[in-house]
Amino acid sequence: LSWEPSGGPGDAAPESREGPRPTTCLAAVRFPSMQPTGAAVALDASSTALYDPATSSIVTVGFSGTAAIVINEVDSVTLRPRWRYRLPVSVAWLLHASRSADGYLVFVGSEQPFVGTMFVVDLRRSEVFEQDPPP
Repeated sequence: LSWEPSGGPGDAAPESREGPRPTTCLAAVRFPSMQPTGAAVALDASSTALYDPATSSIVTVGFSGTAAIVINEVDSVTLRPRWRYRLPVSVAWLLHASRSADGYLVFVGSEQPFVGTMFVVDLRRSEVFEQDPPP
């Protein structure tokens, strides 16, 4: 379960130099009852959350204030953080098909100087690969 807090007291992540950071909250629930398991976590604001069955991870994708895409990977049961990745682009396409993307996230840059550059995040090995476009 994923949501963005409404901005009440205690809803924001710790303050940075620029003030409170926006957050995305995740909570684990049982199916079909939707009863909380007790596991919950607050992460930097994310525009996408998805489940990766190859690593049993929840992956969130958001943006930092420093023109970077930020990817958080948490354990799908405990919601404990596993890895945090930063890609040096602020605009990219996330290509994801559940049948073929098990364990990988593929981004294609769409801003200069990264137009057409592929960034592949290997969630199994906790590595990021960068492939420049053909000339």
